[in-house]
Amino acid sequence: HLQDHVIALISTGLNLRMEDLMQSRDLALTVARAREPIKLDYERQYEEKVKTLHAAIVEFCADRAAMALPARDMIQLQELREAANALVRAVKGVKHLRGNAERFTAEPHGDVTELYQVLRHELAQVMVAIARLDAAEAEDRSSLSILGEQEAMDAQNRHLTKRLEGLLQTRRISAEHATSFLNDSTYAFDAMRNMIEAAQRLYRPEDSAEAEIERLLEPDDDDEKRAS
Repeated sequence: HLQDHVIALISTGLNLRMEDLMQSRDLALTVARAREPIKLDYERQYEEKVKTLHAAIVEFCADRAAMALPARDMIQLQELREAANALVRAVKGVKHLRGNAERFTAEPHGDVTELYQVLRHELAQVMVAIARLDAAEAEDRSSLSILGEQEAMDAQNRHLTKRLEGLLQTRRISAEHATSFLNDSTYAFDAMRNMIEAAQRLYRPEDSAEAEIERLLEPDDDDEKRAS
């Protein structure tokens, strides 16, 4: 539920509509054509849709953690809380970059517009992948691993850095715009990593989740030495 609100807020905050992204056969083109600003009070929607629900999740986890629960259940609670925290970090990251993203994509500004369109496209790819993961049957989710998005995102981040260096060297972009983009790309890729982290926790295959819980429950060497 929190993830749904987060994706809806982030996409709208970038002047993108999730229904268009989900139906698109050419995501890059769909993103490039989405230039019209969407009226949105981002801060208010965050307070009403995200912050309130996040607080309820944190409170729920804290209440349950105070009970004498089995260690397995405590670990699962921790996973849910950390997924919720990651989603909130993603929303806050996009908040910082959306002003420039709208400024440079609502109207053409040359190379800097292309750079921001790449950021919007990358964010859109991650959100679509997560939405498809959510819609899939549990037994099919392992074949829709979000890890592929993580690898593609890291490669694109490196590519953008090199591209920006080239634009600076040829003076096709100002130092001021380059600095703004570097800051915003950091926010964007951090937001993507946080959404991917949350999805990995929420949609981890049951057998993988069980293995991870067992690993966390096993005493390490130091614990065994202290026990002996």
